[in-house]
Amino acid sequence: MTTQTLHEIFLVFALLSGAMLLISIFLFYKLNIAKAFGDVTGRSARKAVEQIRKQNTRIEQEPMKTETQPPCRIFSADLTAVIGDGSEITTILYDGEEPEDFAVEEDITFVHTKGIITTHEEEIYA
Repeated sequence: MTTQTLHEIFLVFALLSGAMLLISIFLFYKLNIAKAFGDVTGRSARKAVEQIRKQNTRIEQEPMKTETQPPCRIFSADLTAVIGDGSEITTILYDGEEPEDFAVEEDITFVHTKGIITTHEEEIYA
């Protein structure tokens, strides 16, 4: 082999290595390898937790906003609007007394607090 042949082989392989470098850079961004590396190492999770903590501290420092609602209108059951020609019979469903077959099966109350709530024999840590 002459030096000329070795120089030509060198140039071919140098061009191939440059092309492979460009392809690898393209695939690195196309396949989002940086995100995958962050997921594998746990770096993404740590950043997400830190962001949530910052958001929570910002929310805790803001004053509580209270919303006022306009007063509700309560309509009596005997006020009925006539729709149509009035020939249909209107049934009053609720006349101010609870029906006999009505029973509260379960009372669910949501309390948002950081304290300890004690109910009967069990303790719920909120």
